[in-house]
Order: sequence, then C-alpha cells, then structure tokens
Amino acid sequence: MRTLLTLATFFFSSLSYAQVSSALASASGLWQFGEHTVWVHIEQDGSAFQCRIAPGGTVYASTGVVVAPSSIQWRKTWGVDQVSLHGDTMVLKGPYGAFEYHRTSQSMAAACSASLQRSNISFKADGFAAA
Repeated sequence: MRTLLTLATFFFSSLSYAQVSSALASASGLWQFGEHTVWVHIEQDGSAFQCRIAPGGTVYASTGVVVAPSSIQWRKTWGVDQVSLHGDTMVLKGPYGAFEYHRTSQSMAAACSASLQRSNISFKADGFAAA
C-alpha cells in the first residue's frame, strides 16, 4: 500500500510539474511594470523574484514560486498573484489589483540586485545579472 501511495504521489506531482513547465516556457524572463522601478523575474525552475523601489527609495522585494496552472505564491508582502500572458505582456492580478508588465532586456536597478543577492537566489539570464 505504501508503494502504491508513493507512486501515486510521484505521478500527480509530475503532472503538476509538467503544467508549470509549459507555463514557464512563455513566462520565464524579466518583466517590468511600465517604466517604473518595478520588476518581476521568473526562472524556468519556477522560482520568482519581485522588486519595487518606492519614490522615497525604499526597496520592497519578495521571492516566490510559480504554482500550477497560473499563479505565483509570494513568500511575503503580495500574497498570491494570478498570471495571464498575452504576447509580451504579463498581467498579475492579486490582492492589490491587476498590473501589466512588459518583457524587458534592461537590468533591474542596483538596489534590487542587492536585495536579490541577500535572498540567495541566482538568476542568470534574460537581462538580469547578479554581480
């Protein structure tokens, strides 16, 4: 019975991973909210990072994880965002509203890079390079 339970758990977790993987193929990369100092970076392994720099210079950042079929669970601050993709536009809809992000090849601000390094996540591609 234990073997059957283990196999069933593995099978269903694999299905969830396949759903996340197909969604990540189009969502992975660096996204920016307008021309504001707000970025979201999604890696193909399902890890996510969001950074916002307020007008006074305060940095708000959180790591998260993509959850099948189409949401990001942030570890702090923003809760859960539903993700929808429309070409090079990604809409995140969560407790604070719906916001449109566009793909960008420009790097995040240095303050966000520092926050990302403190979170011990390493993003390698799509316009972001941690120092």
